[in-house]
Amino acid sequence: MYKWKKGDGKTMVALVVACVIGSVAGFIWGICDLPSIDDIFKRAAEFALIFIFLAVSGVISFINRLFK
Repeated sequence: MYKWKKGDGKTMVALVVACVIGSVAGFIWGICDLPSIDDIFKRAAEFALIFIFLAVSGVISFINRLFK
């Protein structure tokens, strides 16, 4: 089982804050009728590749920080 190390709490708080900021920004973005990411990326394949790349790199970075 993973044992918490000094600084892990700060990382978790930073992730939660980033999620809240992203959620609020997305909510405001939607209220203002700004174009969605789907409209920005015209082709679905480009969007899917970028999303997969960002998701995988985010997960790898998170796991790397946990087991550093």
